[in-house]
Amino acid sequence: MKYIKKTSFNAEEKSVATKHEFNGPTLTTPTYAGELALPFVSAALKSGATLANGWIRTIDDVYYKAVINQIEGASLIADASCDFADAGSVTITENVLTTKELAVNIDLCKKTMRQSWLAADTGNSLNSNMPSAFSDYVIGHIAGLVAQQVENDIWTGADATGGEFEGFLTATTGIFVVDGNVNDVTTISPFTKGIIVVEMEKVLDACSSEVLAKPDFALYVSPKTAFLYQQHLGSEGFSNDYQANAKPSNIYGYPIYACPGMPDNQIVATYESNLVFGSNILTNMTEVRTIDMSPIDGSDNVRFIMRYAAGVQVGVGADIYWGKA
Repeated sequence: MKYIKKTSFNAEEKSVATKHEFNGPTLTTPTYAGELALPFVSAALKSGATLANGWIRTIDDVYYKAVINQIEGASLIADASCDFADAGSVTITENVLTTKELAVNIDLCKKTMRQSWLAADTGNSLNSNMPSAFSDYVIGHIAGLVAQQVENDIWTGADATGGEFEGFLTATTGIFVVDGNVNDVTTISPFTKGIIVVEMEKVLDACSSEVLAKPDFALYVSPKTAFLYQQHLGSEGFSNDYQANAKPSNIYGYPIYACPGMPDNQIVATYESNLVFGSNILTNMTEVRTIDMSPIDGSDNVRFIMRYAAGVQVGVGADIYWGKA
């Protein structure tokens, strides 16, 4: 005799048993301070094109100020003799790079980033390199915004504006203006593909032989100005490509750097080591912190905090040629 066990099915109970509540990602409230903050603060400060490509010199262990010495000598070499005879003179001058302390304080709702984080966490081909930890994802997202601001500040930031440090090209207060030794070259504005080469040549013609001979000499322009130069080469039929393929980013062999933070219709000619960016990312004065507010006040917010200091300065102002209208 077969015994058949009967079971009952309760739709209500079944629905309750399989119900899932999604409370969102959990943050472990990590804190990165001093050298431990390096991977995050360094990424934030150095992701902009100017710093990421090494187009200017960087000093990463500036607590507050850094002295940039300029050493010049005249008639240092004399005929040899058995006695010591002081010959010539050495002049040491200096510029001081002063960093400004800056901070990022953001109260961010996790809901606004949850979907993009979930997409990244699935490991699809477009986002397979994104971090799976939600806290790292938040840090990476904010770091990208910080990098964009740092890139802008390097060239046109204003110390008087909250959240910015003084840039090279800032009107009336910028490093180039205050230095007083920077060589001004008058160019026509706005640039067009028809005159861009002529305007670049004006700046190059003004440069001294000593500056042109520097191995790291280059022209600094905005992406739009670099595009106009590409347009010019295309219209001239470079390598018979015309509008096809990328054109060289150099003029007469000198590199042309397209810096996203630079304003249009300006050209800077100098050597890379003469433009200096200083920060404290290699000191113990940096900090990156995420604070999950859910267990504290019941909200769905996370607070992001980043603290760092940054600034720019020039080495020898007289070795800079600034083309502008």
